[in-house]
Amino acid sequence: MNASAMSLGRDAAAGFPRLAAFSAATPTATGPRPRWATPRRLSVRMDGLPPARAARPSPPKPLPPQSGVLFDVENVIYDGFQWRVWLFKLVTRMGLNTRYRLFYRAWEGDWLGRVCSGQIEYWEALRRFLVAAGMSHAQVDEVQAAGQTRYLAGLDRDRPFPGVAATLARLTQSGLSLGVLCNTSSSAADLSARLQRHGLKQYFRVLACSCDLGAALPDAGCYAAAIDRLALPAHEVAYVGHRPTEIGGARAVGLATIAINYDADTQADTYLDRFDQLPAVLRPREMPTRKAG
Repeated sequence: MNASAMSLGRDAAAGFPRLAAFSAATPTATGPRPRWATPRRLSVRMDGLPPARAARPSPPKPLPPQSGVLFDVENVIYDGFQWRVWLFKLVTRMGLNTRYRLFYRAWEGDWLGRVCSGQIEYWEALRRFLVAAGMSHAQVDEVQAAGQTRYLAGLDRDRPFPGVAATLARLTQSGLSLGVLCNTSSSAADLSARLQRHGLKQYFRVLACSCDLGAALPDAGCYAAAIDRLALPAHEVAYVGHRPTEIGGARAVGLATIAINYDADTQADTYLDRFDQLPAVLRPREMPTRKAG
């Protein structure tokens, strides 16, 4: 094992508040073990798998007229749940005892922003996260090898959710300006190629990726950059997302918010069960306010 790999265990939890918040008294070889991960091999706890939703009004509540819409990508346009569930099952079968929501809230709170802003590579971050949770380096090696194989195989199965293409076409035809604003370790060029493969690129005027912006949502600068590229005021733009923190960030900068595939604690202006419900809640403004520039 090289020096870099050995250092993972010593500094993995340092400076990451989520791991500190979950830390328990039970020590591990790498320091305190997060409370969301215990060393006992128990049955896999799948409670809280997405979507875990609270009761919401049905049908969805329409928003005031808008001029533009910004979309998250994973779990909004594309199905990212399959990867998340597969990874969770893998690490729990290897002995990590945790719950789905706790596992991903800890990952998103301490690591996702760093990955998506380009500060650290995804697999390196995942390795540090799992070592901090108490997995051995050998176990983490297995997770990485299996995960990279799974990821490459999944590229051939990468598909949008049902109804996405037809719904985007309807929204574009109605006069709305569409864009993407997402947390991702991929560049806008990579995202453009992905959307192009599935015939979706034509619907988006703007592609704003956190990796290119050098910051991750819910950083206010990310929303401001995407809104500026649409050349619209914030109060005329809606954001469609699934993650509570990112929807909360959109609300904080004045965007109308739409939640889909959301967790129970998500606070948004309206909630959808399916992507094809968007035209029912989005109406275009008669006279969009274009910003000069």
